[in-house]
This record gives sequence, structure tokens and C-alpha cells, in this order.
Amino acid sequence: MTFGMQRHKNLLTRVISKSEGKKLLKILPFFAVYMVIAQLITRSTCIFKVSLGLPCPGCGLTRAFGAFSRLQLGEAFWWHPLFWYIPVMLSVFVFKRLKYGREDTRWFTVFMVGSMVLLIAVFAVRAVTRFPHTEPFTLNEYSFTLRIIYFVVGLIRKGIG
Repeated sequence: MTFGMQRHKNLLTRVISKSEGKKLLKILPFFAVYMVIAQLITRSTCIFKVSLGLPCPGCGLTRAFGAFSRLQLGEAFWWHPLFWYIPVMLSVFVFKRLKYGREDTRWFTVFMVGSMVLLIAVFAVRAVTRFPHTEPFTLNEYSFTLRIIYFVVGLIRKGIG
């Protein structure tokens, strides 16, 4: 192994441990299978939309990053106003982890609580102004929960009628 590759490997293991990396690699095939099955059955890959049929606080992030990659900033902000927050905070997280190591978790806790409050606040505003008529805040009628509800309502209607 060359010196450059060894240095890169050392930096990577300071951000994520070998055991964490092995766990992620074990989960990856299951996640890929889930994504394919969820897309085929419910026409979505979002766990919220697949199970409940409702949008989640992260709804629109994928499309926002897609718009950003095409340099369409207005469209990116429309899909999700916090799309920029994730790469910035991920960079801060990696920098802090490289600088201070795994022991300094106080800042991470503050960051996570603050991020969740911000994400939920933005979600609430978007849900009030866009649900259920504007993408990505639409109802997924193919979700598992709604399919069960429709099935039960159908049985009840057949029993009554």
C-alpha cells in the first residue's frame, strides 16, 4: 500500500470505525432489496410514505439535490428549503470527528437536537401550506397502511350493503 493510500485509510477510520463500516456493508444488500420492492409495490422509497402514505420531514430532499446538481437553485429550495443544510453539517461533523475524535459527543447531541427542531419546524410550515395537493406533500395511496384501510372499508361496505 502506498503512503497516500495509507494516509487516506487512516483518515477514513477516524471518521468511521472498521466495525461500523462492516455493519454498514452487511445492511447495504437488505437496503437495496427494500428500495426495489418498495418502489415496485408502493411507487415510493420513503419509509414514511411506504408505510403510512404520509410525507416525512425529508420529503423532497432527493429532488432538491437533483435540482441543485442541475444548478437550479430556486427549484432546489422549493423541493426542500434545507437541502443545503445536510452537506454543510456533514462536513462539520467529519471535520469535528477528525479533529476531536469519537469522545467529543456533546456538540453532536446539541447539533442533532437543533437539527431535529429545525427540520420539524420547516416540515410543519411545508405541511400546512402544501399538504395534500402539492408534491412532494401528497398522499401515497399505494402505501401499506392505506391499502389495509381500503381493504377493511371494502369488507365493511360489502357486509353492510
